[in-house]
Amino acid sequence: MSLATNSPAVPAWVRRIDWWEAATGVFVLIVLLAGRYLGSGVRDYASHLVMMTIICELCMIWAAIGAAATSGAKNIWYLSAGIAFALLLYLFSVVAIIWKAQEFYIIPQALWILVGRFRPRGGVAWFSDDNLRRFLFVSMAGWLGVLAQMLLLVIVTIVLAIVFNISEDYGGGATGAPRWVSALVWSAFYFELALLLPKVEEFARQRSAGKRGAPRSPVRAPVKG
Repeated sequence: MSLATNSPAVPAWVRRIDWWEAATGVFVLIVLLAGRYLGSGVRDYASHLVMMTIICELCMIWAAIGAAATSGAKNIWYLSAGIAFALLLYLFSVVAIIWKAQEFYIIPQALWILVGRFRPRGGVAWFSDDNLRRFLFVSMAGWLGVLAQMLLLVIVTIVLAIVFNISEDYGGGATGAPRWVSALVWSAFYFELALLLPKVEEFARQRSAGKRGAPRSPVRAPVKG
């Protein structure tokens, strides 16, 4: 969900934001901050939101692997089958992780993230090699981003606990960073993607255009001596 219009009334920096990811960040922030003050259903959902986010984002590596295996296919049937394989591989990996816990309410979130990353930009067809190549790059960017965000949360948690003696009891002897810290870190993750993914997509477009337009080296005839 990005602003494709080139109207001068819309600032350039606004058009460069991925508003789908930004909306996801706002949702995560609101649910994590206000969830425990609402009904029990929302409170339970908020308590699992961070773990569900990590599961969904880490599983994107399987979608990227499926996309990498299919990218460059010349046959439309092979390309379509490969895209379906990449998407289903992602969903299968999510379901496989949550199957024992029966926490199937993660599925809407997984689908939201999947559609947000796979939706085409700039008039590109859904089931095209250009969109598949773009999906490969943004999937990898999101996967690397969530690893960096997990490391950031660990560092912040350690600093708050050791330096400032700030932590929160989550029950069962488990302690960690206060909920507001987790809300800020994980909402910031999607705000970061809102700024980063458009740049990744531009890189993917330039790379695809470069491959298509790369001149072939002329074949020289052998010189007879």
